[in-house]
Amino acid sequence: MNRILIREDLANHIILSLVLFLLGAIASQAAGFDPMWQCIHGASFSLAVGAGKELIYDWWMGKGTPSWADFGADCVGVGLAVACRSPF
Repeated sequence: MNRILIREDLANHIILSLVLFLLGAIASQAAGFDPMWQCIHGASFSLAVGAGKELIYDWWMGKGTPSWADFGADCVGVGLAVACRSPF
């Protein structure tokens, strides 16, 4: 029963992108935007940070290994956050 079902790195990407989504959505709420725009701002912020990490930190600076799987995990985290926070 101690089997790992998902790589730890991918789990970290999912969790962090979900947290970044919530930070973006909370900032948008504080600025007075309606719930639909809060979701859009949260998703945009989270995906921008995820893409920036892969492109700038991993690829351009050479401090890591850029991975489509990592960015896909970021998208999964944002999808989960949208599903939980969506006004629809």
